[in-house]
Amino acid sequence: FSLFESRKYIDNILNSVETEIQKASEIKPYGNRDSSQFGKLSLNVGDFKFIRNNITKFDDVEYNNNAYSNDAFMESDGDKPWLNSVENAIEDGNELSKYYISTRAQEIDPCNQEEIRNNNGKFNSFPLIPFFKKEAFKKSSTGRFYLVLADSGMGKTTFLLQLYKKCIPYVFAHKYEKIVLVSLADVDCINKIQQIGDGERTILLLDGLDENNEAIEDCDHFFSKLVAASAHFNKVVITCRTQFYASAQDEPFRTGVIHVGRGNKSCEIVKKYISPFNDEEVRQYLRKRFSFRRKIQKKAFEIVNVVPNLMVRPIVLNWIEFLCDEGREYQYSFQIYETIIQKWIEREELGDGSNKLYELSADVANYMYAMESTTIPAERVDKIASKNRINLKPIIAKSRSLLNRNSDGVYKFAHRSFLEYFIVDNIFKNMKLPGNTNFLWSLSGARLFLFERLISVAKETDEDQIMMYVFQKKASSAYGAPYAKKHRFRFLRKR
Repeated sequence: FSLFESRKYIDNILNSVETEIQKASEIKPYGNRDSSQFGKLSLNVGDFKFIRNNITKFDDVEYNNNAYSNDAFMESDGDKPWLNSVENAIEDGNELSKYYISTRAQEIDPCNQEEIRNNNGKFNSFPLIPFFKKEAFKKSSTGRFYLVLADSGMGKTTFLLQLYKKCIPYVFAHKYEKIVLVSLADVDCINKIQQIGDGERTILLLDGLDENNEAIEDCDHFFSKLVAASAHFNKVVITCRTQFYASAQDEPFRTGVIHVGRGNKSCEIVKKYISPFNDEEVRQYLRKRFSFRRKIQKKAFEIVNVVPNLMVRPIVLNWIEFLCDEGREYQYSFQIYETIIQKWIEREELGDGSNKLYELSADVANYMYAMESTTIPAERVDKIASKNRINLKPIIAKSRSLLNRNSDGVYKFAHRSFLEYFIVDNIFKNMKLPGNTNFLWSLSGARLFLFERLISVAKETDEDQIMMYVFQKKASSAYGAPYAKKHRFRFLRKR
């Protein structure tokens, strides 16, 4: 796609295709599209003339004197190191792009809701790519730096790839020279940014501030370097995980770059938060992805109906085919959660082959249960992460785990059902109910997971032994001995 940054290249393509269409004698005059030998292809000679005249509208003098020629642009990758980042990113994002659902954004962090699915309808959201094309990237726009924040798996990279591809014609029409995409996970990203010329006529897209090792060590210092390296660009868009910052107050607000002619005011950073999918967008995604595979589509809808809160995240919804094609039937909802949590942890792979993120999540769930709370202070997460058997850097524990934070800097599981899953998983690991069961019974998801796990175990072992142990000896304190021993036992047998 980087080749398309040459206007001449686009013009050559249009000329070639127009020539080939003219050779097709069966083509009817402009306007008679239905009889085209290309079937559903609705573009003919008249269309291409219209497209060429509108896409390649630019002054001939400007074209000849500036860096739009094919020869000028077609330099070696060594001369343009950022090209490798673009091409690799596009190759990695093609699979996600095929089923892309337009990214929406909002002014308020959706993680402030206990379940991000509850965010929909409470805050005004807007299409994010049209916002940049119609407002932010206008030469008359005063904003220069834009920070797009989102929780894990909300589609930040996919959004940036789509913005890059859809803004290529926009760049030419608005007299920018190019649009450049650089991954901040690259250890040499600052150097690559500095080598990009003509910054005043360039839109710079920077993906993954939270993935840079230097930023993980000292975010403020790296961000200052990043701003200094990109200050000469006309527009800069940066993506980052929300939980990379301790609270909303810690998110960068100003760059330190001074506006020319505006006194001592520094540039403000315009912040936008990516919105979760709503139910209609989830259905739209499934219809696009499984349009010709109705049997799998039906199974996908069934899985989504079991765990609707999880599927508002694009990355989790992207795993739906894995869940459908895995070859196993899901008899219980906890089995679906088990698979999704494992996939999530694999995605956040720390590189040492350990299961530290799982252990961290289990310990956080234990703390929340003991405190009878669904949230945990940041300092407590740091303390759990520093345990010998876990030993994670605090920033990794908070930004690469199953946790997210609200604007006040308090952390919680990305979904409340994750907390409920780990509470029940801890119960079965220890083979006993915790002392205070009131909090357990107040969590509807935990009750469901507990009963499902009991049924699953009972099918594989001595049912009477399992029921007598859990309900007569333990659950009697919560339900009363007769209720636990008889009513629940009959219920589980019926199930």
